[in-house]
Amino acid sequence: MTVDESKFLPEVVECLSPLVDNSGGNIPFCSPWRVLLVKEKGCATFDIRKGTSDIVCLNSVAWTSEGSEIAWSLMEKIHLDVSDRLSQLGMLAPGLDAFPEKPSTLPWLATFIMPQAQCSV
Repeated sequence: MTVDESKFLPEVVECLSPLVDNSGGNIPFCSPWRVLLVKEKGCATFDIRKGTSDIVCLNSVAWTSEGSEIAWSLMEKIHLDVSDRLSQLGMLAPGLDAFPEKPSTLPWLATFIMPQAQCSV
């Protein structure tokens, strides 16, 4: 995917480019918050975490059909794993076990907020 950097403030591009180039790192001016980024063909997945281990949210973005399949299957797996665990603990609110359908248009961005994040942010 080619990004037209002219659509963004140069300061923003300069500040965030190292995160993309290095597959993540400390979020500028937001210590101890970090990003971990994994790039695949036609998609990327990134999480935002506090410190080194407390994942607050997992995000996937896709801009090709192939990338859409990769990213959506990951998001679905995470949703099923977390909802199964919460259901076993009796902590899953009614109706939250259903996973939405994959968006039919590209690009898309999906965010999964981890349940424990509501307590730790």
